[in-house]
Amino acid sequence: MRTMPTSLGDRTEMIDLSDDWALPAEDPGSPPLPPLRDLRRRAGYAVALALAAVLGASAAPVRDIAELAAFELPGVSQYTGSEAVQHSGDLLLVLGTTSLTAYASADGALRWSTPYATPVPGQGFATAAAGVVLAVSDTGVTSVFDRETGAPLWSAPRQVYPVDGVGVQVAVYGDWFDPATPAPGAPDRRADEVTGYDLRTGRTLWTLRGTPFAAVNSERGVVLTATAQGEVAVHDVHDGHVVRRGQAGFPPGRPVFLYSFQDSVQLGSMPPVREPAAPDVTIQQFEYDLVTLKALPQGSYAVPCGRYRCVSQSDGTEGEFRMLVTDPATGADRWRTGPDQALLPTGDGFVVLDVSGTSNMRGVDAVYLADPDTGRPLVDLDGWLVLGAEDGSGDYVLLRDVGQTVQVARIVEGGVRVLGVLPRRAQRCFYRASRLACVFGGNHLALWRIGTPGGR
Repeated sequence: MRTMPTSLGDRTEMIDLSDDWALPAEDPGSPPLPPLRDLRRRAGYAVALALAAVLGASAAPVRDIAELAAFELPGVSQYTGSEAVQHSGDLLLVLGTTSLTAYASADGALRWSTPYATPVPGQGFATAAAGVVLAVSDTGVTSVFDRETGAPLWSAPRQVYPVDGVGVQVAVYGDWFDPATPAPGAPDRRADEVTGYDLRTGRTLWTLRGTPFAAVNSERGVVLTATAQGEVAVHDVHDGHVVRRGQAGFPPGRPVFLYSFQDSVQLGSMPPVREPAAPDVTIQQFEYDLVTLKALPQGSYAVPCGRYRCVSQSDGTEGEFRMLVTDPATGADRWRTGPDQALLPTGDGFVVLDVSGTSNMRGVDAVYLADPDTGRPLVDLDGWLVLGAEDGSGDYVLLRDVGQTVQVARIVEGGVRVLGVLPRRAQRCFYRASRLACVFGGNHLALWRIGTPGGR
């Protein structure tokens, strides 16, 4: 018999896992999944019985997972499948060697497939925005298709990204980390350049030349330009017009970059060095508020955090940072995480994440569920990955490998409730609107409906 401790408020109980709770190992002689054209039924896998509910509920197993679709990814090998699938809004986009295919993320239904050559699936990316789908190859070529039909609209030999309904191309000149790069204003130092395009036609809407620096803040839908003296102009991404100007400043040394994310602006400089190839040269940066251009504490920046304001702060140790939770009205500090921990706001509280390890395409290592007001641990989540919903709803699922299967769980009434088991290990997963899509076997995809508390 095997047991597992489970946190239940102020006490810990042991759950009997026994020896037969998991699915048997897959028969190695089983035939491969049929291709999409031969798929005759939507529910191909049997859903495993879940563990009993944690908080003294009935011992009857729970069935809160239903498979909606399972199919082979067209034009994708088992070695590149996890990278070839992109989740964008209500579409699952597959970049195959000869086609771009769109599936509905709600039920896995085929929406369209159009010819599109990808030498190595997964080396580019695809995304949907403003009625179109943009596919950018690893060589920097952008192809744009109609979102509803897949009909090709236009293409360009450059990388174009959607920003608030506008296609944006950014050309940055010079190497941030090369001390030999000419200084701003030198004859061979070209200015950065940003161009806006109509997403449906490819028509050029505006072009902005940096002064010499330029950057795009995709979260706020603005373009920024800056001079070497720290004079910053903020432009509307729809027409390129200036909406405000202000004065900031680069750190001492040679200005090398301008960057903007969320509500912050970063200006970076290469400090003076005696040797052109000094290995220990580190770019210094100053950070400013995007709206006021007031200086922000070094090594800290605000991140989305539900009803609170969360700030990521460097603790002075290279490679380590902490998350500080503050009251947005008063600015008072409420609590902070341990080193190398991030926060995921959910409807149940803040999930504390361990980001010190390697990245995982199925989620992030969870540590515990915390009370948003105090940081007090509520539920131990050691051993689980948390996968947040991509629609910003605060929904999430917990995933954990057990043998060749994957447990799926939620936090229910103060404990971890296992909803069911995916019958195969997954290489990559996406979650949105109670739909869990996972790539497995390298080039197959399955879609499940995940039950929510209360039966919604």
